[in-house]
Amino acid sequence: MAEVRQRDLTMTNSTPAEGAVERRHTVSLWFYLAGALAFLIGCYLLFLEDGVQSRTTLPSLSPRTQLQDGNTAMEARADIRTGTVKSSEVAAIYTAVARPFSGDFIASVWKDAEAAGVRRVTFDRAFAANAVSDPSIESLNASQPEFDRTIGDYVTTIVNADRIAVGRARLEQHAFILDAIERRYGVDRHILLAIWGIETNFGLAKGDRSVIRSLATLASVDARRSAFWRTELTAALRILDQDSIAPERLVGSWAGAMGHTQFMPSTYLKHAVDFDGDGTRDIWSSVPDALASTARYLQASGWVALRPWGREVVLPANFDFSLATPSAGRSIAAWRILGLRAQGGIMPTDDSGAWQLVVPAGAGGPALLVSQNFDALLSYNRAYSYAVAVGVLADKIAGIGGVQAAWPAGDVAMTRDQRVELQEILVSQGYDTGGVDGILGTKTRDAIRVFQKSKGMAADGHPSIVLLNRLRSERRL
Repeated sequence: MAEVRQRDLTMTNSTPAEGAVERRHTVSLWFYLAGALAFLIGCYLLFLEDGVQSRTTLPSLSPRTQLQDGNTAMEARADIRTGTVKSSEVAAIYTAVARPFSGDFIASVWKDAEAAGVRRVTFDRAFAANAVSDPSIESLNASQPEFDRTIGDYVTTIVNADRIAVGRARLEQHAFILDAIERRYGVDRHILLAIWGIETNFGLAKGDRSVIRSLATLASVDARRSAFWRTELTAALRILDQDSIAPERLVGSWAGAMGHTQFMPSTYLKHAVDFDGDGTRDIWSSVPDALASTARYLQASGWVALRPWGREVVLPANFDFSLATPSAGRSIAAWRILGLRAQGGIMPTDDSGAWQLVVPAGAGGPALLVSQNFDALLSYNRAYSYAVAVGVLADKIAGIGGVQAAWPAGDVAMTRDQRVELQEILVSQGYDTGGVDGILGTKTRDAIRVFQKSKGMAADGHPSIVLLNRLRSERRL
């Protein structure tokens, strides 16, 4: 009270001018406080927005997962690489709860690891650091997202000016190493750079999740592919045991892919090499090891030295698109007789093997004449979209090629439900699709060709919304 009275007395004894000054000071103080509060709120909102964006840009899936989902797996990777993940999936990720792996599960994993020669001390150390599941992986694996990327959209997005420029810079930076790798394995350096650029943006996005935790989570929750995940988990444990890599260094994507070029553990065990000679097969930190390992994998997959992966061609009028199938491969001379000519260049001069015609976007899109080196790229990733993107990016880094014909503007990617429906209708009409699973492999495309030919359509085997609508109308008749 004494303080109040003193303050009142002071105010009473002050002059009007002094009172006005004090009031101005009071107003200024409130003004500064309000400004500071607005600044803090703005910073908070900015931080929150950035946080949400960073959480929705998820690590890329590996081309080495070999889930046998063909284009589906590739499209999933493409969506995740560009951050186009559905808000519902993000919400699921952050509401999921991590759970300890069960004793029965750990015991069964140890049984597999022990049979593979993994020491118990290695196993215990690995699971001591990774005792609980990764809830974000559970959500991603269970979400089964639908995809909206056409091959034209995918290739033009992946093969962009920035990636080409960085690829050319890396071509000069690592020229000595690339020379040595090319001499040892015979794989085109530009192909290696393209794979590196597409997989991890030249090492900037290798993934930082525990491979053990990721694969254990997938093995425990994905009953359909549990055997695959368990095999890869056992391979990861063998890496820890044999290569003496600490569990905290064994990191990668949420699907367990690792290093600069995203090897799965089993691929690492078979093909990783110590190219820099430091005693460790380090695909995470050593560019020479990572690129040489990739070259060795492609060599083992049938890559032929000095042979182009493919070239864009122009087709003659009224071309029989049923010839655009793996079973119709033939020599360059034979394709010339059928009227094919190079698009903006010369036809390949290597006529020693069978060349296949590929029309990845159907009769209305670019046509590519590809060699067995294209098949080697498909062994890295079964999606034509991926293999085409690697080849085109490699050519761009080398300063040649590219796709000149326009990708179909009206092409729309099919959802998984639509792909399943397409197969169901084909099967109901007596066509063999190799199963009804939404995976549009060789048998499904062959079935499409037979249907198209029976209806007088261009038999390009290309699945599309237009084709699905035609099948629906046929079913109603």
